[in-house]
Amino acid sequence: MIEVRTGGELDALRTCGRANAKVHRAVAKAIQSGITTRDLEDVAVAAMRLAEAKSAIKGVHGFPGEICVSVNSEIGHSVPGAYRLQSGDLVKVDIAVAVDGWITDAARSYVVGDGTREAHRMLEVAEAALAAGIQHAKAGGRCSDISHAIGEMVKHSGMRIIHKAVGHGTGMSLHEDPWLPNFGPPGLGPRLREGMVLAIEPVIAQVSRYARRADNGWADVTMHGDLSVHVEDTVIVRDGVAEVITRSAEEQQAVRVANMLLIPAAKVDQTELVRLVAKEMDPILLEAWGRRVTPHDLFAGGAIALAIQDEDGRLLGFVSYARQGRHLHLHTIVLRREQQGRQRGRAILAWLEGEARRLGCNALQLCVQTNNERALRFYQRLGFVEVGRPQSNTWLMTKRL
Repeated sequence: MIEVRTGGELDALRTCGRANAKVHRAVAKAIQSGITTRDLEDVAVAAMRLAEAKSAIKGVHGFPGEICVSVNSEIGHSVPGAYRLQSGDLVKVDIAVAVDGWITDAARSYVVGDGTREAHRMLEVAEAALAAGIQHAKAGGRCSDISHAIGEMVKHSGMRIIHKAVGHGTGMSLHEDPWLPNFGPPGLGPRLREGMVLAIEPVIAQVSRYARRADNGWADVTMHGDLSVHVEDTVIVRDGVAEVITRSAEEQQAVRVANMLLIPAAKVDQTELVRLVAKEMDPILLEAWGRRVTPHDLFAGGAIALAIQDEDGRLLGFVSYARQGRHLHLHTIVLRREQQGRQRGRAILAWLEGEARRLGCNALQLCVQTNNERALRFYQRLGFVEVGRPQSNTWLMTKRL
């Protein structure tokens, strides 16, 4: 039976999700060359204790670990031990925690040190596939809509889905109905209902579609020994956008918007990104302020910074924003000149409106230079109005939601 959670049950799951996110952040900070996977487990256990949580995976089918830490060809279920991480390793950390009897499940993958371009590309594809799956976790749809969205994203990349790895429901038990393969046609399976709680988890590999059990009796490894990536989040199905409860607002993942991908800016070439933004913004800033774009303009102030790519990984632009009280403030949005006038900016602003609502904001806010007449007209057409002039050559504009 598929459970539908309401009210206090969902609040309890949100609390558990925040604890899971805290544990993941602690482990992420500890990942470096030379640390053992058992050391990472110790970090996780300490973080669980601080979050008043406990492992929900220890003891499941006899599993002896507090978390799973899998490396390179291992796709999951590896028991932490004496292995020391090396530069270039691709590490998967799967953490399930319980708080007051409620359980959430989440996984992250990391490259130790610089790594290869292929490894980083795998991370991008996996995060994009997860985002695509989450976007299809909508009330009224079918479970296989999630499966199809993930599978198509991975198929387009040229990588492979590991067939035996599937998502699942979660709540009072780690694994509950429904089961969610990461491939297949849309429109099949149980209907998604508001309040269903799902752990959506793409597991991808370079060439393998299947896995085998390693000699240690626990880890699953790719059939051909190729690299794999595992990402996962627990979400609450909503009438509109699903609510991700195992990431903080600052932990932005890859998002699919129309035919674009928004990915953390830290994952792309910073020099190319600054050059792109400067090409479009320098003329405006030079006229208004007598200065040029600097990296500080893009990445300072605690804003969430996202690179805008097409589906082939080509850099199209940049957007950054931050929550400021009840407003979501848009710091910067830039698109290559040839990409303007193609509805891309409109699609990103629509997505930002959804983000603002998800974060409990009641308005979008931005500043625009008075000499940027094209941008002024664009924002006015979208419903933004002037609410002030913090500088003589700057409009503060707001759109109520």
